[in-house]
Amino acid sequence: MTEVTFSTIQLGAKKTSLAARLAHFIKVFAKSPSNWLSMRIAADLMRDTEFIERQMKLIKQMDDEQVEKGMAFIRGILPELVKMDNAIEKIQNPALSVAFRRHELAIYKLEAKLHVKQTEHLPVIPTDPELREALYYNTIMSLSTLIK
Repeated sequence: MTEVTFSTIQLGAKKTSLAARLAHFIKVFAKSPSNWLSMRIAADLMRDTEFIERQMKLIKQMDDEQVEKGMAFIRGILPELVKMDNAIEKIQNPALSVAFRRHELAIYKLEAKLHVKQTEHLPVIPTDPELREALYYNTIMSLSTLIK
């Protein structure tokens, strides 16, 4: 079996994540960012986003230990994403904002796919027929109020 790792993202590494370094860097230079600097950060975010999107295709081949490492890594960078979001809002640069939003979306997609892979072996519990009927009735009632 081929071993699948996130070598560029460095899962399980003791180094500071890219998100944390970028958040700190943006916070330091938020008051006077040059256009070159923000475009460089946006280009780096787009490059990392493309890498994450390529890694999503490898999730099906991962074993349980690798998926758990991936989830731990994602849980570690989610607070840093919030810090980066706050720093990027202060700059108000549209190109950087678009690049960050795409990067953020890719990380959330990666988290979702890892979560699905992590829970795929759990049994599916069938929904109670009464609950399904109640949901169906509520859906029809809410749609009928929206149409009026």
